[in-house]
Amino acid sequence: MPNITLSFTGGKDSVLALHMLSALPAHHISLLITFAPANAKPFLSHPIPLIQTIADALDIPHRIITIHGPDYLGAYVKEFETLKNEGFDAVATGDIEDVCNDFVGRAAKAANFPLLRPLWQIPRPTLLNHLFTTHRLTFITTCVNTSKIPSEFAGSHMIGRTMTHEFLSKTLPAALPEIDACGENGEFHTMVLDAPLFKKRVVIDAGQGKADESGDYMFWAVDAFHAESKVIETK
Repeated sequence: MPNITLSFTGGKDSVLALHMLSALPAHHISLLITFAPANAKPFLSHPIPLIQTIADALDIPHRIITIHGPDYLGAYVKEFETLKNEGFDAVATGDIEDVCNDFVGRAAKAANFPLLRPLWQIPRPTLLNHLFTTHRLTFITTCVNTSKIPSEFAGSHMIGRTMTHEFLSKTLPAALPEIDACGENGEFHTMVLDAPLFKKRVVIDAGQGKADESGDYMFWAVDAFHAESKVIETK
């Protein structure tokens, strides 16, 4: 059985990749990894504490890997080589398209580390069916690029809100037909709060919409959250 590590942000794509690979025979994901650049500002779209809580809810070991520049490609290659030497057979990602000059693909190839991309170039209607029907993910939008999606639309329809099949397949394309329905071009980012493989569900207790310093992004500042049991007690 292949021993797989998954590049993990807690967003819909990495969680969907986890579910799709786990549904295949003889595929075992035993480690979630999150790459974090050294001395970088806190992630607005994927806050590290929330990623850690989601990983805990999945009950899968999670490792934060700090990446030092300026040779980021070389740093990724080194980390992939380390994972391979630890006994991992492959790394998986939730990439759908080549939006970063195949950065991860080049790093994996240089490290001679097999790369699995179960979402790769799947048509968007099929992906949306995987998200909402086959694997039933529950996720909120945590960041919107307001240079691509107007802030008024983002604030009233997306930021901090649970996304639905209806919204991503019909409402969003009708309002903004040039936008990728899965946000693969950086239009928006998400965090998953519940899915079939979650042992616990994640609950957002407090949050608020804010604009970043540049004014190019609107994000959901998650102020408080917790994980709770999915077992419904009956008297």
